[in-house]
Amino acid sequence: MGKNIWRPFRKNRKKFYVYFYTNHKINSISLYNYDVKNPNTLNGKLQNYLQTILYDKGNFNIIFSFPFKKKVKVQFEYKVSININQLIYIIQTIYKYIYDIEKITATPSVYTYFKKCNNCKDILDYTRQYNSNFTDTCPICLYNLSQDNDNIVLNCNHYFHKNCLLQWFIYGNGKTCPICRKYISDCKHCNGKQKIEITDYDIVIPKKYRSNPNIRNTTNGVFEIYNYDLERLLLNFIYIDNNQLNINICVSV
Repeated sequence: MGKNIWRPFRKNRKKFYVYFYTNHKINSISLYNYDVKNPNTLNGKLQNYLQTILYDKGNFNIIFSFPFKKKVKVQFEYKVSININQLIYIIQTIYKYIYDIEKITATPSVYTYFKKCNNCKDILDYTRQYNSNFTDTCPICLYNLSQDNDNIVLNCNHYFHKNCLLQWFIYGNGKTCPICRKYISDCKHCNGKQKIEITDYDIVIPKKYRSNPNIRNTTNGVFEIYNYDLERLLLNFIYIDNNQLNINICVSV
């Protein structure tokens, strides 16, 4: 670790960087989950988090530019020494405040998501037993069908080993016939898709629906947050240039 990283902040110092370490490796910090009482990086405990970097008293500006369309400049005045853990907590608190204000001032946006159709039956309910002859072949495994009751046929009249079709339900697309791609289910509520499209609107899209990459929060409030939710923001490092503190932010994939 470089010797200059933890030197005190003075006006005659042009610029110095503060990196975050765990097990002597540079790491990132989640602004969403950071706990000032138990400071951790993504992959381990934050090292040297009680090291003082701002001594005595003074003031500095913090520039917040990501992921906002409009830069946010905050002037911060301190009357006691500040360590790295406290500084990260201040940055985290300001980010949470910005996101809270955005939630109040932005207008709702429309989004769509899918939920499981509760009217669909079990997939095997759309099949029936098939009595094969000696020449019938399962198109999934390419072996002859069994001469017992272990064969099934779909409504489209394509037949399979029961276990082969069950594997298709689990590891294939699970909705259509492997041969003709006709929907296996004849449910009228979802037209055989086994899921229903829901249209809703909100200022901040609920977290459980954001796994879809097409659903992201782009808000139009005071700060205009573009695309990235608070829980995805990572703090990489801080650098101080005279009396201005700059932060490097990236997003988790």
